[in-house]
Amino acid sequence: MRISRTTANRQYHGSKTISFISILVILGAVIYLMSSAAVGSFLSEKLVSPIMQKFFPEKTDHIVFPEPEEELTFPEPSAEAEEVFSAITEKPTLTIAEDKLYLLYTKKSSDENEIKTAAEDAAKKGGAGYIYRENNENYAVLASYLCEDDAKSVMEKLPDMTLGIKELTCPALSFSVDAGEEALLILQEAAEKLPLWPKKFYELAVLFDKGEYDIEKIMEELKNMEKEAEPYYLKLSLFGNDPAVLAIKTYIETVLAECRKLSHEENTVLLSSGLKYACAASFDAKLSALTPLL
Repeated sequence: MRISRTTANRQYHGSKTISFISILVILGAVIYLMSSAAVGSFLSEKLVSPIMQKFFPEKTDHIVFPEPEEELTFPEPSAEAEEVFSAITEKPTLTIAEDKLYLLYTKKSSDENEIKTAAEDAAKKGGAGYIYRENNENYAVLASYLCEDDAKSVMEKLPDMTLGIKELTCPALSFSVDAGEEALLILQEAAEKLPLWPKKFYELAVLFDKGEYDIEKIMEELKNMEKEAEPYYLKLSLFGNDPAVLAIKTYIETVLAECRKLSHEENTVLLSSGLKYACAASFDAKLSALTPLL
């Protein structure tokens, strides 16, 4: 079948026209996409908004909230409310009263060998033989006293043996307890015993000095002290690493160690010396344990 020249030309020019239109459409689409944002803004601002304002002015105005007639105020918390809030948020605290002990010493030296020799000599004579250390100075302790006048009186009677009196002070303390209310109750009970245990060692030692001692009664007293102190140590062991708990535990541990050591001592001279030693050692342990909490 033959196609005329006129028909072929028409088909050729028609395809060129379609291709040209396709190109225009594609270019228009690209231009539209690039300018749609700008055009949209233009139409919205210049065309849509004026029409909406003309026909629906109440819909296009900005919404304005009325100003409050009075400024909003909140009442200040009462003193009672603040006290309740403080009681809830504050950590429980433990208070320990001030305590003192007076050491009668025979030697004061920074030389370790000298002080050990002096302490051993004091123990052989029925003295404490305890070495108290403070900074770079060491003291060989003959005996310890709850009252300074008693220490002075003994010093006057033993001028050749004694050199001086060293006052130890465990200051009054008040510190927070992180371990909770149950631990606080146990600590409060134990705190009441803190000054009593060194005092008990002291009283038993004085009986020896007066010649009024009874070995069986002394052993019974030591066992009673151990029975009294041990439950506090075991209970506090359940409350972790709270500083207050650890401090009291450390002190009680020293008291228990001294009681157990003395309860098996049969030599009266060593028992007398051991009681004086325990008095100084337990107070020193208390002082060392509690001072970091200041």
